[in-house]
Amino acid sequence: MSPKSSPTLLLFRVLMTTLCLTGLDGALAQSPMPADSSLHALPVSTRLGFETLKLPGDEAMGLLGGSYLMEFAPGWLAGPAVYGGATGHRGGFFVGGFEAAYRLPLLGKRLRIDTGLFVGGGGGAAAPVGGGLMLRPHIDVLWRLSGPKADTGVWAGVSASHVRFPNGDIRSTQAGLVLAVDSDFAYTLPSAAGKSSSAWTRGGMGFDRITVIGTRYAPRDDGQRIGLAGFRLDHWLAPNLYWGLEAAGAAKGGAGGYAEVLGTVGLAHQFRGMPLAVGARAALGLGGGGAVPTDGGLLAKAGVSVSWHLSRDFFVALEGGAVTAPQGPFRARYAQASIGWDLDHPSQGPEALGRLSPRSWVQGMEWKLALEHVDGAARRSGPAQSFQMVGLEVRRSLTELLYLSGQAHSAFNGDAGAYSVGLVGMGVQSPVFAAKWSLAAE
Repeated sequence: MSPKSSPTLLLFRVLMTTLCLTGLDGALAQSPMPADSSLHALPVSTRLGFETLKLPGDEAMGLLGGSYLMEFAPGWLAGPAVYGGATGHRGGFFVGGFEAAYRLPLLGKRLRIDTGLFVGGGGGAAAPVGGGLMLRPHIDVLWRLSGPKADTGVWAGVSASHVRFPNGDIRSTQAGLVLAVDSDFAYTLPSAAGKSSSAWTRGGMGFDRITVIGTRYAPRDDGQRIGLAGFRLDHWLAPNLYWGLEAAGAAKGGAGGYAEVLGTVGLAHQFRGMPLAVGARAALGLGGGGAVPTDGGLLAKAGVSVSWHLSRDFFVALEGGAVTAPQGPFRARYAQASIGWDLDHPSQGPEALGRLSPRSWVQGMEWKLALEHVDGAARRSGPAQSFQMVGLEVRRSLTELLYLSGQAHSAFNGDAGAYSVGLVGMGVQSPVFAAKWSLAAE
């Protein structure tokens, strides 16, 4: 039994962290982080792993996972994580949640042992997940591949884990591979929002722009067309080169439950003296669900685009190309319309967007862990039933009082496994009072 279908926007697959921090607007990533009284930094570890689960009936499913963990105390880390089906026959299986871990360095910090626990909710692709709650304890052994002996660098190693859905039928113990990149999360205290800073480094998770996208898939077999809604986050590597993360879910076309999460790399050429740019982009990731035949879940996409800057901060774009599921029969052409917002303007961005002044401005951004209870939800069959969800809420300040809001939740209890929902909106908030409190409505 599951709640009636709702457009699934996988916001928390990408926009995830567990602390309420204020982001820094402005950045020169090639410059070292300066000494600035308003700027703080937390060590973070961005991790990618792969393992193969054993499902009932001896079915194998490759599971690809990613996490973003912050060190909140020496050796202790916590943050958001997401897992998705990558091989087998469960394309569209996604679980999002949060992980806590402990890190033990060995051999002069050339080797380390990480152990932790993931707790989250999700499902999909008719996997026997019950209410959707997933537990994953693990232990990893990692070897430093590069980087200084401090808290940054690249690590690789092996893992041993146990995946369990307590109110479902999945129980699996397996070995896997892990890649980790350690860096810093730069932030300011909430009281610094709206003030200037001399820091010339990217703040927060380091993304330079966010784009809200609407996409239409036209299958080559003349099947029903699918409308998607979602977003993309981009980070400039060079004046014409960027990488990013993209997530979207079905919003129209009878494919309720379809979702995709992809990594992307693109080229953009800005015409000198004009707000016009052309580009090309390729993406690779996971997708499936909603009876879309992606089989194991691997998804690839490529296209060309044209964009027009409405102002220094906002632009609109059109894109067209092709999408394919290498493990399944799904093939389609796609058309995409989007509106984007340049969050920061580092020198790596297109020259027409401008460069930073010696002082940048702090923009308010909050990231919140959310637990939600839904009372008496209608079901496709059977009586109404309550369920619980875990998710993330993100806010970006527009002014001292107005902000944009994005949030996403996924069920972990109440016989609603695989149910997810995402929302985008606006809100109003009061100034901070009593040093740490504020009120908001959205």
